[in-house]
Amino acid sequence: KMVKRTDPTEAVIHKSVAELLTTALKPVVVWTTVEVSNQRGGEAARWQQVKNKMRGVKTGWPDIQMFWPYQNYTKGLCIELKRKGGKPTDIQLTCHDELATANIPTIICRSVDEVKAALDVYDVPTIINKEFA
Repeated sequence: KMVKRTDPTEAVIHKSVAELLTTALKPVVVWTTVEVSNQRGGEAARWQQVKNKMRGVKTGWPDIQMFWPYQNYTKGLCIELKRKGGKPTDIQLTCHDELATANIPTIICRSVDEVKAALDVYDVPTIINKEFA
């Protein structure tokens, strides 16, 4: 008998994190998210993968990227979102290592609360208290 998972899907976490970033980040922080894969499968998914590759979309790139000015340079943070129990692929870990060589940390978060904590740890400018109401 299969047990149905009750924890939020990655898509639900992603939507909630996008809402948080839209409301919590100061305007000086630029951020985006890029949809790289189409998990529905089939011919449409394969064609999307071909189009992404032609456009230079990098496999394994983190779900969310953000950048902000700090003194005379730019700071950055990337976030890979995973549902509870989810693990990054080897390709994702390689990409995270490549970003680290550029001094851009990449962290794995499994909830909005973990993203809130990361914003605090990495001193990302927010418009709300560090406690997050």
